[in-house]
Amino acid sequence: MKIYSISKVILSVLLALILLAPVSTHAETHIRNEDINENEIWIKGNSPYILDEDIRISNGSSLIIKEGVSIISASSINPDNGPNAISIDGGDLSILGTIEEPVNITGLYGIYFVHSNSNIENTIFDNTGLNFFQSTSTISNSILKNTRWAIYSKGSRIAIEKSKFLNNIYGIASYKYVSGPVLMYNDSESFNQNGIGGLGNAIEDMADMILDPLQNVIYITDSSIVDNTEYGIYNQTINPI
Repeated sequence: MKIYSISKVILSVLLALILLAPVSTHAETHIRNEDINENEIWIKGNSPYILDEDIRISNGSSLIIKEGVSIISASSINPDNGPNAISIDGGDLSILGTIEEPVNITGLYGIYFVHSNSNIENTIFDNTGLNFFQSTSTISNSILKNTRWAIYSKGSRIAIEKSKFLNNIYGIASYKYVSGPVLMYNDSESFNQNGIGGLGNAIEDMADMILDPLQNVIYITDSSIVDNTEYGIYNQTINPI
């Protein structure tokens, strides 16, 4: 009886310790092929957001991504899943990280802005490029690294401030906009003549220098573009950067 009583006490103590122990939870949200047709907000409490398939923000809709959110492609977890993309087709995207809690976006095939508006603050893009087509964007206090084109742009207006472009093949690629079908990716040898550095028009003062309003207008202030293997800035348009 004494042994039974001691065992019962020990069991009771262990059960109490288990019940009193803090519970650890790990939230994650899987995003599958869908259109965002209304206003949606992604928050840290549901992070990481794992893109199992592509998503699209449709015309008139918006996605707001709050501080501390992480977004990754499912391919980062399972290589059998191809990298997935976010497309903003006439909608709005706001990525609102903070210095203390930046937004982290990793391993996406890309983020594609088409006839859209975006505001990007305190965001780290790792192996995820931004592609702009006749869109408007502001990018501040952000890092874009380890991808082919950190920024690929046609016919867009982009203001970049206090940001870093690191270890990409192209830091900023400003391509000429023409109406009708265009070839998005072009690996022509003519793009590889100047090595690391820049090609095309580049000046410090942009005042009164917009020569063709249909082409990219890109402003860069207080930013660094370093260790990009082909070009830090490639500018195919008549407008200076």
